[in-house]
Amino acid sequence: MNLKTILIHLRNQFPNDNWGQFLINDSTINWSKIIVSGHSQGGGHAGIIGRYHAVVRVVMFAAMDFNG
Repeated sequence: MNLKTILIHLRNQFPNDNWGQFLINDSTINWSKIIVSGHSQGGGHAGIIGRYHAVVRVVMFAAMDFNG
C-alpha cells in the first residue's frame, strides 16, 4: 500500500477529518501540505523524500544526511 492509497482511504472513511487536503486529486499527492519525518534509516528516507518533493518540512531523528 502506498501513501496515495492510504490518503484516499482515510478521506473516504473519515470525511469530516479533512484528509482530502493532502490530495490534489485521486492521482496526485499535495506534497506542499506534508511534513515528512523518520528515525535512523527512516530519517534518511525522509531526507530523500524531501529532496524530490517540495514538502513543508523534513525532520530527521538520529539520521545521517546523504551527500552524494
